[in-house]
Amino acid sequence: MKYHLGCGANYLEGYINVDFPQENHTIVQIKADIYESLLALKYDSCSEIRSHHIFDHFNYIESVALLVKWTQALQSGGILRIDLPDIETLCEELGKSYRAQNTRRCFKLTRLIFGSHESDWAYHVNGWNSITLSYVLEKFGYDHVKTQVYGNQDAEFPNCGLDMTFMKTTEITDLISVAREILGLYTELPIEKPLHDYFCRTLDSLLTTK
Repeated sequence: MKYHLGCGANYLEGYINVDFPQENHTIVQIKADIYESLLALKYDSCSEIRSHHIFDHFNYIESVALLVKWTQALQSGGILRIDLPDIETLCEELGKSYRAQNTRRCFKLTRLIFGSHESDWAYHVNGWNSITLSYVLEKFGYDHVKTQVYGNQDAEFPNCGLDMTFMKTTEITDLISVAREILGLYTELPIEKPLHDYFCRTLDSLLTTK
């Protein structure tokens, strides 16, 4: 069994294609096998999970909760493939465009960094790069297999992205502790302990939702 998450109109044969119901979309005609929120979906044991430009639409806590769910579902040796915007390159290009006073390109890059905003889910609320995603997934028991960098950063519309592939090689017995450790990276100051406590409570609620 293999999952294709955030499939949109790109239906992949041999996968269980998952996306929001059509009423949650405004400009794309969805074709999926399951119409469901990725956080609410109950994942069966599988050999591959592939996500396309959806991981950055989830906040810090939701992202970590998804990684727990996906890791629980993936078999040993299973593949996790995450395709998402290259936030590092896009931010570098935005800085260059500001300095060059290229106003039109600034707007295009801002849209690529923050999302298309045509629906309540169409916002990028988190930013990942190859370093941070590899670090987190290593904690969850994965080996980095490869990264494909795509897009032309010099183009007028530089839709740059990272297609990263990982293999689950280690069974982590306490994924919740790993998840809480990762959330602690966002709240390292002692004064932020109440915020980390909130993150952990919310994580628990996401993972115990029936």
